[in-house]
Amino acid sequence: RVAQVNVKLPETGMYTILASNGDPKQTGRYSVVVERDPNIYSFDRLEELDSSSSRLSQDNSPYEISEFQGEQDRLVTIRASSYSFFPVVYLLDSDDRILASNENTVGDRNAALEYRLPKSGTYKVLVNSLRPEDRGAYRLTISSSSQLR
Repeated sequence: RVAQVNVKLPETGMYTILASNGDPKQTGRYSVVVERDPNIYSFDRLEELDSSSSRLSQDNSPYEISEFQGEQDRLVTIRASSYSFFPVVYLLDSDDRILASNENTVGDRNAALEYRLPKSGTYKVLVNSLRPEDRGAYRLTISSSSQLR
């Protein structure tokens, strides 16, 4: 079994990691790995789909929208990761038109998409779940590159 936690630490310093299986009668070997995320994000937030989230009219499922400023011809990479649900990601323009999506039909706990922005301005990312009844925390990251791919 594997437990994984993604967290953006608020500051540089010493942190303590506690590992337990929750049952004092069970013993065994385990390992702890700490990795630094090498990506530089223009947007990196922990968000949550919960009872206070907005609802889609199609299936009453929760969603959250985050906005970011984008530059024309920049390639943006948008990722949503969750341990609670299977994220679905939509990139919207300022008029709420869908530009790109990763509808996560394979049921992965990570959804990602890349898209070259057609103009500078405000863009929105809508995060939803593949299953309408699912809720939980997720990490949303956005990075951009001017490199052609």
